[in-house]
Amino acid sequence: MLKTLIECPHCRNEIALEDARTDIPVPELSTWKKAVGWRYTICPRCQRDFGVTGEKRVALGVLSVFFAVLVAGYFVDSWWPLGVAISLLVFQKKIMQLFIRTTHA
Repeated sequence: MLKTLIECPHCRNEIALEDARTDIPVPELSTWKKAVGWRYTICPRCQRDFGVTGEKRVALGVLSVFFAVLVAGYFVDSWWPLGVAISLLVFQKKIMQLFIRTTHA
């Protein structure tokens, strides 16, 4: 339930974004302050690389709505803002799934 399901643009296979991600560290470019790595998103079925767009934008939107609901809850004498904030955190992955898109690499 809490996985972000996306569709491969090549084979139209529905996969979990977390299962398709592969992080490869690049030690020769890393420093003591910053670790450098390459992130590939590869379909497990067709073994082709694809891009994912919209993750940062959706994460910023969800955080903005979360804090807006908390601020509104400060001024409203009710429990519904707390319920909305908790449900927003619980269903964050499914909300992100609505707005994330895959592209050919």
